[in-house]
Amino acid sequence: MFGKLPKKDYINGVCSGYTFTGCIIKDKDSLYFLARKDISSDDAVSLNDREITTRLIGVLNSESTHLKLGFVELDDFDMPVLGIDRKQNNQLLMLSNDIDGTVLPLGGGKPRWPYETLNEGGLPVCEKLRCIAGDTWAACSRRLLYKRAAVGKWENVRNGFYPPIGPMGEAKDKNCGFQDIDGFSAKDIYAAGGKGDVWKYDGEQWSNCNFPANDFLYTVCCAQDGNVYIGARNALWKGKNHHWEQICTFEQPEKMNTLRWFDNKLWLAYDYRLLFWDGKHLHHDIFYQGKRISLGGNIDSSDDMLLVAGAYEAWTYDGEHWHNIIPRFN
Repeated sequence: MFGKLPKKDYINGVCSGYTFTGCIIKDKDSLYFLARKDISSDDAVSLNDREITTRLIGVLNSESTHLKLGFVELDDFDMPVLGIDRKQNNQLLMLSNDIDGTVLPLGGGKPRWPYETLNEGGLPVCEKLRCIAGDTWAACSRRLLYKRAAVGKWENVRNGFYPPIGPMGEAKDKNCGFQDIDGFSAKDIYAAGGKGDVWKYDGEQWSNCNFPANDFLYTVCCAQDGNVYIGARNALWKGKNHHWEQICTFEQPEKMNTLRWFDNKLWLAYDYRLLFWDGKHLHHDIFYQGKRISLGGNIDSSDDMLLVAGAYEAWTYDGEHWHNIIPRFN
């Protein structure tokens, strides 16, 4: 378990001056963070996103008394998205939201891999990369969904959409498109986004789930309790197929970053808040050893832990103890 800390000078050298914008649990001993150069609001207006330096930061739990830190610096990545492909060499995938949806595989037994593309010239606009039953899926705007069939090969999986959509996706309906995707198996996958746009994949084709709310949908989680949870702007939903129920509403409607299941709870991550649903109630505060801890940002989970990547710090939770594995660095 990640109960140790990196050396302070390593944190300063690797993390200072950057902001965490994503995270992945690769295995029980290695975590990865997507980080962008921390810039002023004036610079953010004047720069193109691809001009902002991107780092992939790795945290390794070894026999050392400290966690090990390292990074790879990447240039010319536009609004990058981090994912993992557990079937193909357990590779990390860094996607750039450029005109092609360029993907850089990292790791997996080779020092360098060729770049890949979701859809050359197709401007796919990927929101999330998710690994489902070993396959990596890309959830994109305009109802575009891609699966990584092999190293270097992405398939546009669009069978079943009605009216049929072409390789460039649905262009007429501005309220459709996908923000997230998750699944119980390769034949039981859900994609959600747009305004009430929810579809299910049975391994052969997609079908509309007839979601009952015209609300902005941000996240989806196929949980171990057998339910599909959907995070909307104004409410949290659960259900399956064509049956959905609203289980709570939000006092502060805003965009949700991530939904994950861990420790028999559903965790909801916003930029500056981390909430959890225990099956009956939505909890806004997290207490550890008698003190309230303030968490937020992006999350990932495995059978062993919940990982929380705030803008300038990181935490893990094993179901009993919270560990601030990267103390606040900016």
